[in-house]
Amino acid sequence: MKKFLLALTILGSFLLSHAQNDSSAAFTLSKESITIFEKLIPGSKPNTSTVVVTLNSQPNSDVNISLDYLDKTEFTVSPTTATFTSSNWNTPQIFTFTAIDDAIDDDDVTVNVDFISTTTSHDSGSGDGSHDSGSGDGSHDSGSGDGSHDSGSGDGSHDSGSGDGSHDSGSGDGSHDSGSGDGSSDVETYTSTLAVTVKDDDTTQINFSEDWISAAILGDQG
Repeated sequence: MKKFLLALTILGSFLLSHAQNDSSAAFTLSKESITIFEKLIPGSKPNTSTVVVTLNSQPNSDVNISLDYLDKTEFTVSPTTATFTSSNWNTPQIFTFTAIDDAIDDDDVTVNVDFISTTTSHDSGSGDGSHDSGSGDGSHDSGSGDGSHDSGSGDGSHDSGSGDGSHDSGSGDGSHDSGSGDGSSDVETYTSTLAVTVKDDDTTQINFSEDWISAAILGDQG
């Protein structure tokens, strides 16, 4: 039973992931994490880093990218939003993260940044617009009698036909199918998370040897 439930969970996660990746709002981040330093040291400790966002497929409507994170004191981001259209969808959007040198000894900090895309699709109606003009055949009943005349011993009656002369104009109701869509809008979203680590360089460490400390205490440091 546990194996069955585990299999269902894995299958559900796979189907959800597949459905999200097929969304017109789905995108790919070039990195899962970045590290930047408060104090820039060229060549060894960069205080900036870039992340590239690429849309997975051409959308029917604009796809808007926004960022959501809690701690705004550790770094800045430029730009803070971006938009993919049906014409520029295959042009990557670049986001630059820059560490803030706050001169505070607050240790290294990691902030999770959610990249969120949003797009809107419209339902224009699924009806075929067909017209029902009626299923009747339009035939005319002119009478089934033979019109014969009895001139002998009969009663001289004349059979003019028993038909009622009715006309079938068709049983259709003439209704028109204009489409069953309700014209509603569906909003699709997609989220991917980037881990941003800011290294703190505000702690100054001075290392003294045990011998120097002992000598300093005894007044014989030389």
